Amino acid sequence: MNEMYEVEHIGQQLQMNDMRKKGLFTDGFIHIPTENVSLPIHKAIMASCSNYFRSLFTWGMCNREYENDVIITGVSAKTMEAVLEYAYIQRVDIHPGNVEDLIAAADRFHIFGLQKQCTDYLVGELTTDNCIGIMMFFDFYSCTNGLEKTNEFISRNFTQIVESSQEYLQMSFENLRKLMNKDEIYVSDESEVLSAVLRWVTYDEGNRKCHFADLLSVVRFAFVNKSYFDNFLTTTQSILKQCTKSKSILEKAKDIKNRMRTTDSIICNPYENMLRPRVPRDVLFVVGGWSSKGVVSSMESYDRHTERWYEALSHIPNTRAYHATVALGDIIYVIGGYDGTRYLASVACFHTTTHTWEKRERMHLQRCYVAGVELRGRIYAFGGYDGRQRHDTVEYYDAISNHWSDAAPMHQCRSDCGATVSGGKIYVGGGFDGVHCLSSFEMYDAFTNHWTVLRSMSVPRSGVSIMSIGDAIFAVGGYDGNIRLKSVEEYKPFRNAWTETESMSVGRSNFCAILFDEKAYAIGGYDGSVTSTHVECFDPKTNKWFLKCPLKIGRSALSACVVSDMTNAKEFTCLGRDTSVTQQ
Repeated sequence: MNEMYEVEHIGQQLQMNDMRKKGLFTDGFIHIPTENVSLPIHKAIMASCSNYFRSLFTWGMCNREYENDVIITGVSAKTMEAVLEYAYIQRVDIHPGNVEDLIAAADRFHIFGLQKQCTDYLVGELTTDNCIGIMMFFDFYSCTNGLEKTNEFISRNFTQIVESSQEYLQMSFENLRKLMNKDEIYVSDESEVLSAVLRWVTYDEGNRKCHFADLLSVVRFAFVNKSYFDNFLTTTQSILKQCTKSKSILEKAKDIKNRMRTTDSIICNPYENMLRPRVPRDVLFVVGGWSSKGVVSSMESYDRHTERWYEALSHIPNTRAYHATVALGDIIYVIGGYDGTRYLASVACFHTTTHTWEKRERMHLQRCYVAGVELRGRIYAFGGYDGRQRHDTVEYYDAISNHWSDAAPMHQCRSDCGATVSGGKIYVGGGFDGVHCLSSFEMYDAFTNHWTVLRSMSVPRSGVSIMSIGDAIFAVGGYDGNIRLKSVEEYKPFRNAWTETESMSVGRSNFCAILFDEKAYAIGGYDGSVTSTHVECFDPKTNKWFLKCPLKIGRSALSACVVSDMTNAKEFTCLGRDTSVTQQ
């Protein structure tokens, strides 16, 4: 019934518009004097669309010479025709040649629906080359929604805009400072902001060096790369000689960098701009696990700028350990595991935007010690243990249909294995078959639903973490039946061969290793005596492991995931979770 009504309503709109164009039953004209064009209208239609025209007709402001004419200046006949088209049928052909004139007309005549359509069009056309001009355009016409979305685009693409956009170099000092003062500029390093300041100032140094100090005052110097900062001091000597205020700011920043070098830690203070972190774009989450007090339901999130962990306000509805965690968009899926008494087939998902939990369809089998990955929007669950037997079975989950389906089984039953995705294929290895710790390794092709046995790892690894960096796959740690391993092996698919690489600092099993910020993080686990808070990080550029801030509590049998491009990352990182900030 509703669909029939909608079709009939659209038909009536089209008929009214056709009568307008033919001048049938019209009772007024909009006259464009500069082009001597008169456009016929139905006053009731125009008044219902725009309070501007309603007031015009109500108070009799029509031109006396033309009793039924409304004289409009400053608008072309072509633009006015498009405005009338929208008034009658609520849609109009928007394109680069008319969008600016249309949004100006919509603003002038208070036609907010047309303004929204133009805003949506411009937001859809945003690029790193045109976004600053569009932002200024929205600001001029007070398009709040468009301005908000454009600012978000600029924040998320700040580095690319600074590097390539000519519009960036033409920004006013006021707009630039306002942009750089935002917490939500997404940069990998604050050095990118400092570099942006330098690029803007040196583009027109004679006229802009007077703004240098004010722009430096919004840089978060505690988070600037030390080597870049040293080079910046050298590069800007000529400007600093002429600006004592800038020199004073950089001297203070230098003192902060020296103190950080002495303490080997980041100095963070959200109430002092130099020490205030920005909000990260991506957030690392660890979920559940086994602590010294038993199975836990808590989560922690990691802020890459402050290099600290924060306890999340929301907990898993039930305790879980030996589970898998996978992120799809901004939703975290927690799959299977063990709650301290039961082996689980259940799935819970956490909506990071609303901090709420939801039950999803259960797996076909109970799976403790389960491994999970995401591939092309599907979640795959491998092996596991149901309290009676180890599985070779595999299931995959479709989030849209909320349904689990069976995939081809692995060549070997395995629980406590590791899994990763590389080159569009899934790799699974290690684990425990109920008798032996395993070194076997196999690859799954989702297109053919087929498993291929690959070269085994050099040693058995149960409780192993397997992850990929670039085109290489790494098997990290685990338990070989005698000791917890700190060794790491690297697998190159094109060679089907394993080679030993740099070891972790401590042996561990039942931990999680995950790629974050282009580095491998090894988190928590069991070291043979305690559940560990220990976190270390592998940088593939230097081929070295180094220590990171420990977890809030020791966790083994935990799992982890990264949620990327978060719109509310602040709620899980320093500026939203540091108690000294949130209590203010």
